Amino acid sequence: MKQTNKTNVSRTTRCQGKALCGQRELDSLNSNQITLSWLKGFFEADGCFTASFSGKSLKPVAKFSQKSNSNLLECIQVFLENHSISSKIDTPKGTTDRAPALRIQGRNNVMKFLDLITADGVTPFLGTTQRQLFVFQELLRNKDLTFEDKKQLLEFNRSDENNLTVLQTDSESVKKVKEIYKEHKKNLLAKITNTDTIGTLLEDDYIAGLLDGDGSYSVSFIWKKTKSNNYRIIWSESLTLTIDEGSYLTLLGFLNHIGSKTRICKSKVRRSISLKITKNETLSFLIDLHKKSPLLGTYSSARFGLLLEFRDLKKFDQLNQPEKIKSFLKKYYSICESSKGPSFKFSLEKCIAILDSSRFVE
Repeated sequence: MKQTNKTNVSRTTRCQGKALCGQRELDSLNSNQITLSWLKGFFEADGCFTASFSGKSLKPVAKFSQKSNSNLLECIQVFLENHSISSKIDTPKGTTDRAPALRIQGRNNVMKFLDLITADGVTPFLGTTQRQLFVFQELLRNKDLTFEDKKQLLEFNRSDENNLTVLQTDSESVKKVKEIYKEHKKNLLAKITNTDTIGTLLEDDYIAGLLDGDGSYSVSFIWKKTKSNNYRIIWSESLTLTIDEGSYLTLLGFLNHIGSKTRICKSKVRRSISLKITKNETLSFLIDLHKKSPLLGTYSSARFGLLLEFRDLKKFDQLNQPEKIKSFLKKYYSICESSKGPSFKFSLEKCIAILDSSRFVE
């Protein structure tokens, strides 16, 4: 069932990041655009639970990191404040690869966040993030833990996703969390592979949050030279979703929701896995989904807007009209270059020169 308890974040002085969503601009996020379900999906993509020690005192943190859609962090901060959860935003200064981050710090605040995302009694996450949640529930709710117990739990929190074998050296708390997480994965896999649950496992807002964090809609093209030395444009459209390699069940759950059997690929150079949606009917399904559960980030919604505009050009048979293509490419290059997107073999100027010449053919 879709989350209906929307939280007002219309404090526009805090949330002024504009986002192109389809053919319209969102001047600010408001009570109709951010939900708890969306937040869960976004945290699954770009959030984590972590902790350190000051002496023997535990310093827990729940953190959202976001580089492409940093405008969302202030809006999330307002959402959390409306649930009495304090947070701070760290914005890196100077030249750095480190992304801006929203940090929920301190035992009480992190406990409130845990209570918020588990209040409906439904397991909020699917992959590695859920394992972290189980660890931090044990860390913060079990008052009988020793310092050594806490250290072991944090070591397990940082360990490989498949490290679930119970060892003789494991503390009782680690054994407990491993068993809980193994049972979670077993039950979740059973639901995902059950054809009766297709489309019912997740909420649309969760999918939108997941894609705001780790998804990317794309329209791409190549110039193909013909035998007569003219140029033809070959277009393609897709959605790519990339996530850490421990969250295989997250991608399976996503595919279950959209009823797709797209292959999941493992990166050869990064510790990540991904899928790429190219089928027209599946992309159409996701477009309909976003009409109810829009993307909220500036970058993700702008790329989605490009996809919608391209589909309109294709629908009305306008991809053979140079002026229409030039207008689209100007917006395309502007969005992709501002977000440090793909490098282009052909500059915008060269594309326009071809379109203005007699060398462009359908």
